Amino acid sequence: MKIAFFTETFLPKVDGIVTRLTKTVKHLVDAGDEVVVFCPEGAPSHYMGAKVVGVPAMPLPLYPELKLALPRPAVSEAIDAFQPDLIHVVNPAVLGLGGIWLAKTKSIPLIASYHTHLPKYLEYYGMGMLEPLLWELLKAAHNQAVLNLCTSTAMVQELSDKGIQHTALWQRGVDTELFRPELRSPALRQRLLGGYDDRGALLLYVGRLSAE
Repeated sequence: MKIAFFTETFLPKVDGIVTRLTKTVKHLVDAGDEVVVFCPEGAPSHYMGAKVVGVPAMPLPLYPELKLALPRPAVSEAIDAFQPDLIHVVNPAVLGLGGIWLAKTKSIPLIASYHTHLPKYLEYYGMGMLEPLLWELLKAAHNQAVLNLCTSTAMVQELSDKGIQHTALWQRGVDTELFRPELRSPALRQRLLGGYDDRGALLLYVGRLSAE
């Protein structure tokens, strides 16, 4: 199968969306699928056997780590050359809307996935009054897809309640090559406990913190 991804965020940015997408790309390529990723410029030209097409982008003023890439004729030409069996738009905003338009105009099956709860972000950036409008825009975009994947049961329910159709759960997974019992280290565990008694439970958070 030939699959074209349209994503508003990709390498070198590091976040949950990029992690899930890079793992997905690797598994698809390993399974024999052909993959091309359309994303904001700055990413490597290839990743794990997939072709990556960078699209000129500009930083979002309130959230500069997110870049907005505007679709252009070269993207349509690349789709014509690749001839995908499926287009997958990831958190469609600007570039993703181009992916939706191309899927519709070229009669290519379309799926979408919802990762970032954008309406709630507005509250943290002082624009909560725009939330109803954003829901209408999200509904209009996502209801073009034959399937809308959500990363939690809570989001499946909320999107369904807001009128977004064809929702389904995209289960999380654990990389069992990277995380497995054989790598257990009592010495590292003691170091992480920092001198506290080992009561059988140790919570470790590794991630980033932003306003939302």
